[in-house]
Amino acid sequence: LLRGRKKHGDTVRRRRYLRSAGRPAFPDLEEELLDWVKSTRAEGISIHGKAIQAKALEIANSFYGADNIGFKASRGWLGRFLRRNKLVSRRVTTIGQEIPGNAQQLAEKFMGDCTNIVTGGNIRDFALGNMDESPFWFDLPSNNTIDTQGLRTIHSKTTGHEKLRFTVVLTALAS
Repeated sequence: LLRGRKKHGDTVRRRRYLRSAGRPAFPDLEEELLDWVKSTRAEGISIHGKAIQAKALEIANSFYGADNIGFKASRGWLGRFLRRNKLVSRRVTTIGQEIPGNAQQLAEKFMGDCTNIVTGGNIRDFALGNMDESPFWFDLPSNNTIDTQGLRTIHSKTTGHEKLRFTVVLTALAS
């Protein structure tokens, strides 16, 4: 009797696993979500698992109401959703900002100006100091995003505010 129950329990679990891994329980929700993922990535915006889960819950609430028929957008569901739709987490290979064309000249000019100031000889001990800056960004773009499996180049747009930051400065003087 116990063996029969055990087999029956395994069979039920196995069927449930096959159904959930192969076919979605909420196909209309997943179709809408996949369209959102593809359109967001087409715009070059990075997305991650938490954003997909939040959007899935938002779509579930709009489709099924506040009770959303037991849909939870768990991490397990997210993994199966990504696998079913051949989506993977990828490292961003290109960022939307470019280095200025005259960056080399600007760096060389700065180094030359620093050398001229130090070798000029008008520096006294009390004017020598050491300063360390640590920048903190208000908006830091992600290095990873969810995108289609097999792509060679993963592009990501930035918000334009990734250069806004505040700086903590520590200084020590020689005197």
